[in-house]
Amino acid sequence: MESRIKRIELGSKAKDRITGVIGIITCRADYLYGCIRYDLQPQDLKDGKAQEPYFIDEKQLEVLEPPSNYIINKEVKKEIAKNPTHGSRPNPINRMDPTR
Repeated sequence: MESRIKRIELGSKAKDRITGVIGIITCRADYLYGCIRYDLQPQDLKDGKAQEPYFIDEKQLEVLEPPSNYIINKEVKKEIAKNPTHGSRPNPINRMDPTR
C-alpha cells in the first residue's frame, strides 16, 4: 500500500502552495479513485465579503497551524454532547400514528 500524507485536521490553517491563498480547512472529500481534496475557506475578504471556499488536492496544501482553540473548544464539545442537535432521538415519533 502506498504511503499517504498525514491526514490534515479540519479547522487547520493551511496555505495553497500554488496560489499562496491562506485559509481554514473546512471539509475533506475522499474520491472513489483515491484523490483526496480539502475545502479551503480563504481568510481574506474580497470587496468586503467572504470569498467562496474551494477544493484543493491534499498534496497542494501546506499546513501552517493546527486547529485553534476558538475553532475546536473543549467546553463547546461538552455542551454539544449534552444537547445533541442531530442523530437518533431518544423517543422517535411515528409519523404514521393516526393519534395526533
